[in-house]
Amino acid sequence: MNKKLITATMSLALFSTLAACAGEIGAPEERLLTRDEFIEKNILQSFDDDGNEVLVYDYDLALADWDEVDFLYQAYWEEFQDGEVTSEAVINKLSGWKNDVWPASKRTLTYCVSNAFGSRKSRVVNAMNTAAGAWEGTGAKINYVYVPAQDGNCTNSNNSVVFNVVPYSQQGGAIAVAFFPAQSRANRQVRINTALAFTSSFSLAGILRHELGHTLGLRHESAQAQAIATYGWHCYENAWLQALTAYDENSVMMTPACTGSAFKNKSLSLSALDRAAIKNLYR
Repeated sequence: MNKKLITATMSLALFSTLAACAGEIGAPEERLLTRDEFIEKNILQSFDDDGNEVLVYDYDLALADWDEVDFLYQAYWEEFQDGEVTSEAVINKLSGWKNDVWPASKRTLTYCVSNAFGSRKSRVVNAMNTAAGAWEGTGAKINYVYVPAQDGNCTNSNNSVVFNVVPYSQQGGAIAVAFFPAQSRANRQVRINTALAFTSSFSLAGILRHELGHTLGLRHESAQAQAIATYGWHCYENAWLQALTAYDENSVMMTPACTGSAFKNKSLSLSALDRAAIKNLYR
C-alpha cells in the first residue's frame, strides 16, 4: 500500500510540522527532484481490463488524471523551496481544508463485485463482506451494501452503485488500489491485482480492510511525522492530511512500503485507535 493525495476533520491529537523535528529527522531531500524524477519515484502507471490508463499514488491511491500528478509535483516543489514539510497523518484533506468524508446523506455505500473474477469471485465477495463488517462494527454511521444484481455490469460507469470491485493483473506494484470519497464515479473503484492479492502473505480480507479505510477518507498512518522519523523520508506523502489520533503503529492504515520488515499489524485488523477515529469521524 504506497503514495499521495488529499482529506479529514476532528483532532484527537494534532501534530506540528516536521520542521519542528528537523534535528531528529534531517533534511527531506538533498536536491529538488525534476518532474520526471518525481513521477518515476512516486507514480505508478497501470491499465484496467479495458485498456484505460490508471495512475496510482502512494501505491494504492488512484489519481483522476495527469493534472493531479502536476498538482502533487507543484506542492512538493513549493514545500522543498520553503524548506519546510508539513506533518501528515490519517485523514485526507480537500481544498479549503475540508474533510474528504461522505456526507450524512450518502453513507450507504453500495457496491458490485465483477464477474470477471471468475472462480475467485466468491473469495472476493466474502472478503469484502468481512472487511466492510469490520468498519461498520466500529459504531460509525456508515453502511456498505453489496448489490449482486449489478455484478454483470460492474464497471466505473455503473451509477446504480457507489463503487465497483474489479480485477486487474500486473506483476509488481500495488496489491490493490482504492479511492477517496470526493473522487468522481470514474475513479470510485476498488481494484484487486489478481497477480498478487491471492498469493500475498496478507489475507484478502485484511488487504480490503486497508483499502476500505481509504474509501472512508483515511490516509496512510505511516505518513505521520513519527513514522518518518523512525523509518525515513520515503514514508513522506504530502501536506494534504491531518492527524485524527496519536501515532499508531498497529493501525490498519500503516503500510509495509514505509516500515518494511518492521511492519507490525500483519493481520491488517483495525486497532483501537482506528475504531475510535472512524467512529468520531462518522458520528
